[in-house]
Amino acid sequence: MNVQEQVSAQLSKPRLHARVFALIASDQVLSQTAYFALMPVLPLLLTLKLGSAQEQWAALAIGALTLMTRGGSLFVAPLLHKLSVRGCLRFALGLVAVSYAVVAVSGNPWVLVIALGFAGIGFSSNGTGVRSFVVLSTSDKSLQNRGFAVIQLVANCCAALGPVLGTFVLDGGLYTPFLLSVSAVFVVAAVFAPLAAPAGVMLNQGSLRPPLTLGIVRELFNSPSARRITLVAMLGSILMGQFFSSFSLVFAGVTDEPMIRALFYTLNGVLVVIVQIPVSYLVERRLQRGTSVLSILVFGVCILGLSMPLFAAREGVAGIVLVCLGVVLFSVGETIFTPILNVAYANTAEGRPVVESMNMRQLTSAVGESVGAWAGLSVFVSLSGSQFGLVYWLGLLVLSALTLFALVPRRMGNQ
Repeated sequence: MNVQEQVSAQLSKPRLHARVFALIASDQVLSQTAYFALMPVLPLLLTLKLGSAQEQWAALAIGALTLMTRGGSLFVAPLLHKLSVRGCLRFALGLVAVSYAVVAVSGNPWVLVIALGFAGIGFSSNGTGVRSFVVLSTSDKSLQNRGFAVIQLVANCCAALGPVLGTFVLDGGLYTPFLLSVSAVFVVAAVFAPLAAPAGVMLNQGSLRPPLTLGIVRELFNSPSARRITLVAMLGSILMGQFFSSFSLVFAGVTDEPMIRALFYTLNGVLVVIVQIPVSYLVERRLQRGTSVLSILVFGVCILGLSMPLFAAREGVAGIVLVCLGVVLFSVGETIFTPILNVAYANTAEGRPVVESMNMRQLTSAVGESVGAWAGLSVFVSLSGSQFGLVYWLGLLVLSALTLFALVPRRMGNQ
């Protein structure tokens, strides 16, 4: 038995190997904390570098980072497919390290835009590598969901801790040293974090062909199962896209107190951290009992949808209570929807490259959340200005209910 066969045999055991959690801990904690620490101060940093007269360049640079972070791995999919898990993470984390170092020392607008675009590709590729390792480590869908749930948990913890670190930087004005320090953190991560993955685990393991790049759009609708997952994922992502768009307007509308508005966001982060593990346990139990991944995905979207009418609340104590209930319900839906979405795309077709599967998930989320954010900042504003805000929230509830039709072909096929 050669090295690859030994690794495959090791990873085919019906349990999520402890090294998956070691990789998540070493890789995601470092990368996510650094990412969320930098994002709150990045607009100011770029404005100081470029001058207030060139704010459009700062916006373009941040847009490049955001866009590439959401789907940049799509453009390097053929390269990632040829790498081992270790090689993928070293490439991704090293690319971020170099990009941030360039941002720290350069004041050229084009260089900053390109460097942050490459940093986004690094973040996207890193996420693809870690999630791919979860998929390659076990064929058990319930254990895959556990791994993705832990990634979600770590991301939320880092999202809470990172801005605190960024605030110290903002107060001290230590922008360039901070960027160089973040770059150094990614160098350390690139050296040591990949060691948590066994040597020789290739991202092309089990695939029958190379991954597609732009042709991935066709794959999203190429089969009935992929179409159903894409429909549900897109509608669920539209709902998720409300969090930093229409929700922020609702929070500002129900209270004038900044602390209470901040509390709504904090409540979401804390709830996701608290309930992610018990919710994931219940999802695992359902999967082990034979419940389909698609059914759980639809259930998560419906929970998100049920929270939407609660955000139609108006100013006052009653409004604050209703919005809090909405955040609670939304957070529970998020803990169901986000991890199982990875599982759904990871198992759409046997022999599909795992890099392609994870890119399908990233692309769907990026498009859906972007549409959701646009709707929250345009359609909702128009309707609420005409006193028809409730129509918007009921419309989102109807969208979530449409996902139930994705289950009809499956049920009919089983009869």
